[in-house]
Amino acid sequence: MYIEDSRHASTVRPCLIWRWFNVILLLFMGMGLSACAGMSTLSTPSRPTRISSNVASPVIEISPASGYAGVSVQVSGQNWPGNTLVLLALEDSLGRSDILAATNATSAGAIETEFRYPTSQRWLTPGEYIILAYTGNGSRQAKTSFTVAASEAIPTILPTATIPLEDEITEDEVIEGEIIDPPITTPTPIPPTVVAFEDWRAEYWDNAYLEGPPALIRSDPAIVFNWGVGSPADVIPADYFSARWRRPIYFSGGVYRFFLEVDDGARLSIDNVTILDEWRDGSPRVVFVDFALNEGIHLVQVEYFELTQRAVIRFWWERS
Repeated sequence: MYIEDSRHASTVRPCLIWRWFNVILLLFMGMGLSACAGMSTLSTPSRPTRISSNVASPVIEISPASGYAGVSVQVSGQNWPGNTLVLLALEDSLGRSDILAATNATSAGAIETEFRYPTSQRWLTPGEYIILAYTGNGSRQAKTSFTVAASEAIPTILPTATIPLEDEITEDEVIEGEIIDPPITTPTPIPPTVVAFEDWRAEYWDNAYLEGPPALIRSDPAIVFNWGVGSPADVIPADYFSARWRRPIYFSGGVYRFFLEVDDGARLSIDNVTILDEWRDGSPRVVFVDFALNEGIHLVQVEYFELTQRAVIRFWWERS
């Protein structure tokens, strides 16, 4: 009969327990290392994939690309947002701009329009000038250049007239001893100059209060101006001036959001009702109002005043 020595058993059991503990510990360590290895594999950063955009940048082309005052310039362009207003402006080195034309892009994003190069002296110094095309909200734009050539002197030819002397009478002028006077012609009256307002009828005052008769009346294709520290025209001062634009516009029925970007003050009226009033001095800001219109022609009026420093006024709308 085998009798276990209690002293030996007490020595063996702790050894077995320690050995199994080491085995279990090694198993856990192995599992931990595998998990860490998997985590390190998953967390390895991959090179970012560049997603190419399918939206092409808008472009414009002009013809001719050079000329002088009054030349007709044809403009074409592609890749514009469909059915959006596209404006053409002229910029000089000081960043000032004049609106040359406004047109709507087709549903395919094409534009076709023309303008006459300005006759103002500030744009006639020989050199390159930037033609800027941009959407009404300013989100898309394209540029090209126009070269102003040196002016060519055109000789003035004055018509000459022969005035017969009293004693120079030809045989054809004498019938039965009588002198035939030349026929009296009545000059055709010249009609007064009429400004056709196919765009906005624009009135400008040389004061900031729309007071008195306007100093300038002209046709503006769009109300999108950034005169900087300049003025709309030579007869208007750079500070303390005002303007009013009026135009009948057809709207299909619905709710429209009308925007004004202004520095200093402006207000918007439709059918002689003020719907957006920012007639106050202030820094550049954009304000808007939602307004419901019945289908038909509505009279739209924008008024503006400028005090000092920057002069900015932009007006556009979107159908909600």
